[in-house]
Amino acid sequence: MKKWKQALALVLALVMALSLVALPSFAADEDSTGTGTAQPEWPAEGSINLSKKAQPVEGQDGLYELTLTIQGKNYKTTSDVVLVIDNSNSMYTKKQYDSYPYDYYYVEDSSCRMYATKLAAKAFAEKLLDGESETRIALSVYGTDSRWTTEFYNKDSKASLISKIESIAPETDSANGGTNQQAGIHAAQQLLSSAASTGKQKNIVILSDGQPTYSYRLTGTATGTCTKFIVWNHNSDYEENTLAITGCDYTRVGDGTADNGNDGKARLTLTCSHGETKQKDVYIEHSVATIWEANQAKAAGTTIFSVALQAGTEGENTLKSCASDAAKGYFAIGQNDNVETKLTAAFEAIAGSIAIAASNGSVTDPMSQYVNLAFTGDPKVTNSLDEYNAGGYDVYLSQGTVTRSDETLNWNVGDINEGTPAVMKDRVTLKDGLSKDRTYP
Repeated sequence: MKKWKQALALVLALVMALSLVALPSFAADEDSTGTGTAQPEWPAEGSINLSKKAQPVEGQDGLYELTLTIQGKNYKTTSDVVLVIDNSNSMYTKKQYDSYPYDYYYVEDSSCRMYATKLAAKAFAEKLLDGESETRIALSVYGTDSRWTTEFYNKDSKASLISKIESIAPETDSANGGTNQQAGIHAAQQLLSSAASTGKQKNIVILSDGQPTYSYRLTGTATGTCTKFIVWNHNSDYEENTLAITGCDYTRVGDGTADNGNDGKARLTLTCSHGETKQKDVYIEHSVATIWEANQAKAAGTTIFSVALQAGTEGENTLKSCASDAAKGYFAIGQNDNVETKLTAAFEAIAGSIAIAASNGSVTDPMSQYVNLAFTGDPKVTNSLDEYNAGGYDVYLSQGTVTRSDETLNWNVGDINEGTPAVMKDRVTLKDGLSKDRTYP
């Protein structure tokens, strides 16, 4: 991936022409990106197209509305994505056996979370595996352990991927229906690190409806304390602030109950102030192991997106910490939300982020010496075009944020996606004493 794409800066130099016989017009020239790499020319993949127009505001003499539009062409570079799907019991509808009043089984129906998850996953596949896509998608399905993974599917084998999504079903043994998010992430990263993954971009999308109830045993070091200096009582405890996780032996720990800090384990090598060392298993939260696993994947170059599906506070905190970008790559769906609608929107947003034309886009928009912004102080901004047109707002933004520095607007645009132009509207006035019957450079 070209370096400039990772932190794109779009600098616009504006020239304004005003006359009595022509509408105001603006020319936008791209400045250097500062990376020494030439930008692709429009409409090549990865290119950016900028346009700026001006229109007089009806009934407001000397007031002009400016519209800056940014379009992008997404990269078609190869990208491998692994959907990590929670197949725990809570993703299904719980039913009781007639003859065994204390035993339960789980089924999929239109009211359960898995039903909505499958719809969203299929919409995700449809969006990413389109006619020109070079993206591939695989599945990592987990419960108490990693249950199964698939090969990567491309646009030509999309129907097979859809069939695999449809085949996800409740565990026949309910003991296998726990929540081991770490197992799902670990299996996904193993797939992305294997020879089967040829994509230049690596992505994990993890979905879960709760906090982890299983994990793998971590390994690490810590400083121990000695309450009595006798040979059998060295390292009776360890100091929390000295705990350092160094690895994982991938032995499953947990009993399937909610994470209360007394279920997961870490095998530590303890060293006390007397120089004595020994190994000791200590309790540690499953969420610590889950986040550690996500950090290993991120360190290997994988981008992680996460979706918390009515997961509760602890589950949401864990999944948010797993995401590469908690602000843009994490989605929480609450108890009172429409699950199908919100889940599909989250998956579509993630799909739109994987092959974007540019990320972290910004625009510096200085006014010429002949005009002033038509408002004072910090701009009052709205994301509603109807509200902007009705008056009372200084700037309309379709996305991002904007700040003012003297007569310059600084627009932090964010990601540029093909098919979704970024738009900013604001207004300027011609400075006092300038004639409208001439053109100003």
